[in-house]
Amino acid sequence: MSNLSSIGRFAFALSLATVPLLASDGNWNFGVGLTYASGLKDVKDFYAGAYSASTVTLSPVGAAFMSFYEWKNGFRFCEDVGPVMVAMGDVRFVDVPVGLSAGYVLLPSQDTSPYVRAGIRDHIASGDRVESSTPGAFAALGVDFARRSGMPWGIEAAIDTSLVKFKSSTQVWNPATDQEEDVFTKIKPNKLLLNVHLIF
Repeated sequence: MSNLSSIGRFAFALSLATVPLLASDGNWNFGVGLTYASGLKDVKDFYAGAYSASTVTLSPVGAAFMSFYEWKNGFRFCEDVGPVMVAMGDVRFVDVPVGLSAGYVLLPSQDTSPYVRAGIRDHIASGDRVESSTPGAFAALGVDFARRSGMPWGIEAAIDTSLVKFKSSTQVWNPATDQEEDVFTKIKPNKLLLNVHLIF
């Protein structure tokens, strides 16, 4: 519940920040593509350690979707879903990252332009040993191609500090409470993101 409320507060604040820009003309754009997430290897390694006899298949590449409103002055308001990740084999794990961000296109009138954006992301994650998620900061640098001609597309590199907490398969003895306690591991599934996408 706290994760959802954090995203809600951020969305409300970001919406207020964009109100002064609504007077300028703009348009909605939608993107679909594939994203490589470097942190998925850590998730796979965690499951391999927790279930040593199990088979775990978890690709670091998943489908990603976005929508963004871009004003003529180059400002953007962006919404993201993905990369969607699903573990195959003896382990159940599903992760659907979601995010909100604001950005700026450096050359809005040109056919090719770099852009930057930053915001917040969180994980809608479930599965074996998944305990919770924590929102984190997100920052990206990308380039749009064929913005004014042909089929627009883009590439993007980003960092994402959001976390998913997993319950380990072992326990440790706590002398203070005189009992065994669970051990938890926090992983950044989307630590480094590399994306290529089409824009519609």
